[in-house]
Amino acid sequence: MKPFNYGYDLPCEFDFIGCRLRFYPSDFEAWIDHSLSHFGGHGLPPRTLCTFCDSKFHCPSSQEDTIKNWRRRLLHIGKHFYEHRRYDGVEVNHRGPDCFVLDHMNELGLIPIEDYNDANPYTQRPYVENTWPAGWESQEMLVKEERNTGTSYDSRKEEHRRKERDKRRGSQAFDRVNELFLRSESPRYIGTNDICKWGPISVSQFCWFEVSVRLFKF
Repeated sequence: MKPFNYGYDLPCEFDFIGCRLRFYPSDFEAWIDHSLSHFGGHGLPPRTLCTFCDSKFHCPSSQEDTIKNWRRRLLHIGKHFYEHRRYDGVEVNHRGPDCFVLDHMNELGLIPIEDYNDANPYTQRPYVENTWPAGWESQEMLVKEERNTGTSYDSRKEEHRRKERDKRRGSQAFDRVNELFLRSESPRYIGTNDICKWGPISVSQFCWFEVSVRLFKF
């Protein structure tokens, strides 16, 4: 027998973690029980929101009260689905995840952090000026961080190249002076300016020049 067309059904609100189950309105209690199963036996959030409107549901933190509060919330959401019923086969869904439910599940480790981050932008999270979720970074912050990281990396590479270049130039100057001493028949004193014009040298190389010059001079 063909199922009766209610014009709506009751989808699981945890589609943000991949649950696609939908229930007939006549299975309202099964819909509630199923939603509770997503908490894996952990406590329910004491504060929740409607996934259609701005209605808030709050209660003390006792487990019995939170279950009653959760049921009251789903009765309210179920009425929204009834009000938005359609008979053309188009599915009506939750408008977005409940930010309090999402945060609660994240704190309990019930959802992967990737799913939490993906779902967060679609919540009806109340706006509070100058406050952001932990670890949140704007696009401008990400671009700036990437730019700074790239600049720092390039600077290190450039510094390394400069040191290698100076090292090679110093070795070349050392070789030239050494060749001068070996070939010169009448060695002369070579000063700092004469040495530096061939390129930067290390302290040990300069000391070697000084000793060598003095040996040749005397």
